[in-house]
Amino acid sequence: MINHDSEEDIGAPATRSRAAMDHVSSTSGEMIPHNSCEPTALAAGNSGNPRLAPSAHATEKLFPTCLVAVLRAAAFLCFAGWTWVHFYWEGPYGILLWQDGTYDFANRLGISWDEFVGTDNDEGWLQKWIARIRWLFLACTLLTVTVRPRSYVQMAGLVGGSLLLCVLSYAKYVASQRQLPMFVEHGGQILSPIVLVLALVLGPRHRITIGTAILAVVMTFAGHGSYAIGWWPTPGIFYGMTCVCLGVSYETANILLRGFGILDFAVCFALFIPGLRQPAAMYAVVWGLLTALARPVAGMSMSLNYWGADQFVHEAILRAPHFLLPLYLVILWRPRQEDEPAIAHTASGTDTNPCSTETTS
Repeated sequence: MINHDSEEDIGAPATRSRAAMDHVSSTSGEMIPHNSCEPTALAAGNSGNPRLAPSAHATEKLFPTCLVAVLRAAAFLCFAGWTWVHFYWEGPYGILLWQDGTYDFANRLGISWDEFVGTDNDEGWLQKWIARIRWLFLACTLLTVTVRPRSYVQMAGLVGGSLLLCVLSYAKYVASQRQLPMFVEHGGQILSPIVLVLALVLGPRHRITIGTAILAVVMTFAGHGSYAIGWWPTPGIFYGMTCVCLGVSYETANILLRGFGILDFAVCFALFIPGLRQPAAMYAVVWGLLTALARPVAGMSMSLNYWGADQFVHEAILRAPHFLLPLYLVILWRPRQEDEPAIAHTASGTDTNPCSTETTS
């Protein structure tokens, strides 16, 4: 004897399930096949983008993490290099502080001349305050590692670190007799912690984050290009690095530097052209890395203590934003690799999935 009630009970869930899936199909505008291919289609749909296969979806999930890691490395290495400068030597702030105005300010606070400049082996008020800046740079170096999204106090510390880099760059600008490219070329270093903070707050693919990173790269290459092309007096170290690293004469180095300067400005313009921006960013990565490494390559020698590593390696490290910020743009602008849609339609609404036998209504 056949129990018809049992058949209805068994069939009802399947009917309700199919009706529910039809409802989803009609509301989403996409076809969900009612057969053995359902788990695959649903798995693809649950990934957040039904057009991506699971492997592609895993790559997309790691993509923002990779971008933030590059920005974190740029800010970390920049602060680490300048921290070494402050601990091993002294920050370049003397040009700003060794002035009559600074002493007048100290005098109003009741600080005498001897206390201000120091006597014999005793450091004065000025040296003590300059020495304390090193700890701020060390703190900023650590913050680049520990900062996380919604760590707003740490982010504020990194913004303060960017202001420190700005003051440092201004001091170098004043020391260079106020040559504008000296300040502009430090734009990548000044903005590297800002780009990291923006990536954590807004996301690494937000237009403000991307725009700030492009600005940082443009400032760096425009500053370098202005010196290399000869619009401002080309620093002697540019000629020295070119002659030593490439083994060429001064005349050849002069011609090469002019060509490099033109390419620097070409990169600045190409970053704003969609079809050229990724190749331009790739060139910026290579050129930024080579120019950073040229400092220790040209300066280190077997005759120096530690081969001169203590005097020149940091010159490459603190310039990490010059090639890591372009690397961030290269990764960001990479061609998207998407698989064929897991769910497709014809113009008439027929599901082209070979596993499906039904059509949308």
